[in-house]
Amino acid sequence: MKALLLCLCLTAASATAWHPVHTTQAEVDWNRPDGTLEIALHLTPRDLETALTLHAGASVRLDKTDDLDAKTMAWLTENLELRNAKGKKALLTWVGMETDLRDVWLYFQFEGVDSMRDWKMHNRLLQRVAEDYVSTMQLRLEGRAPYSLRFDRKTESLPLLAD
Repeated sequence: MKALLLCLCLTAASATAWHPVHTTQAEVDWNRPDGTLEIALHLTPRDLETALTLHAGASVRLDKTDDLDAKTMAWLTENLELRNAKGKKALLTWVGMETDLRDVWLYFQFEGVDSMRDWKMHNRLLQRVAEDYVSTMQLRLEGRAPYSLRFDRKTESLPLLAD
């Protein structure tokens, strides 16, 4: 019986290794006085390294790449956009990054967001990394209960506010 249980545990562990989950999770706050949408994006180091390597066309290592902030900003700018109803893009600005063995947090903001109405988020963050990626954004807006936007290959664009 113990041997069977051990085999089942090893099979489950190896299945996890063969089919990792590719997700990003973001905390989004609107700073009304400054007109900024402040974002803290969480993802795994392996997924970020893979995404940056695919984007740059050369190997990127979080612990060894000199211009990591610039490469990360270029990848973000290409794969995450905030556009208003007229198609104007909000300016994406870099704040910083925290990394450790298990987690990466990217901090950035969109500027020029004077209202939450008529803005649409376009999110393709891990599309080149995995077909089954999921990106979730948890929005906290003044006067509203927190709510989430969920992006994947079928849903790349969503309005920030659903009426």
